[in-house]
Amino acid sequence: DTVILSNGLLVQALSRLPAQKQEMLYLSFFKRMPQHEIGRRYGRSRSAAGYHIRKVLRQLQAEMEGMAYEK
Repeated sequence: DTVILSNGLLVQALSRLPAQKQEMLYLSFFKRMPQHEIGRRYGRSRSAAGYHIRKVLRQLQAEMEGMAYEK
């Protein structure tokens, strides 16, 4: 699948993430895969998968804010 993103800061922030974290976000937001299935794929519970997705989202937000501040 191909995802086209128009926000340059988001693209940069995503590119800095490890592949597994990128995939978890992709599965959750673009494939609309339920958290229990994402958890199963990575050997985690639904709640652990949800925790990791929220953690990655906070990391992306902080990264984007840092990059915006640098400009």
